[in-house]
Amino acid sequence: MMLLCLLPFNVKAYRIAELEFKHTKLKDIIRVLSEESNTNIIATPEAAEKNISIFLRHVTLEDAIKAMCRISGLWYRKDKEGRGIYRIMTKEQYSKDLVIGYYTIN
Repeated sequence: MMLLCLLPFNVKAYRIAELEFKHTKLKDIIRVLSEESNTNIIATPEAAEKNISIFLRHVTLEDAIKAMCRISGLWYRKDKEGRGIYRIMTKEQYSKDLVIGYYTIN
């Protein structure tokens, strides 16, 4: 079962009136969310195969992505460059994706 209602919230964010998926692969959910919100959302192959059941009301797109990740043991990152692509991945992949900065003290 799939139900999705998106309402414009502002130029960059969308408010989801209602979202319901039962035993649906993440790759299918993000395809619907991406098409309806005109937002780029991608998932690694491992993350894309996770089955998700979720029912949400009155949330932003980012809150919906965050909730799906939390219940599935996944992580996400929103790239700051360009249009802000959401990337969903496993915890291990997220750890490898981190960029660690350091400073030299003289």
